[in-house]
Amino acid sequence: MSQNDTLHLAQEFLRRMGSGVEPSEIAKLFSETLEWDIAGDTGALPWIGHKSGRAAITDFVRDSRAMRHSGQRQPSSDTWFAHVETQAKRQRRHDGLRHRAHRRQW
Repeated sequence: MSQNDTLHLAQEFLRRMGSGVEPSEIAKLFSETLEWDIAGDTGALPWIGHKSGRAAITDFVRDSRAMRHSGQRQPSSDTWFAHVETQAKRQRRHDGLRHRAHRRQW
């Protein structure tokens, strides 16, 4: 995934989050084998911790919308974009290292 693809995905995700699109439709932006791993106190926010699959996105959208409607504080879209971009860079680096390690085994 290129940096431009990552930017487009983050923008589309935020657009859908703000437009009231059904959580399951937002989740379709992501892989079915998504690994959601956000470090932190798992009791602080419902989406912190390790989750798998599109259900992680569906749950995140549902929970964050519920928090917004209840008046609880949420991270800004700039914070989320920065997080998405950082995670994408880490994944690309990890994939590259894994590919090079695999190549060395042959």
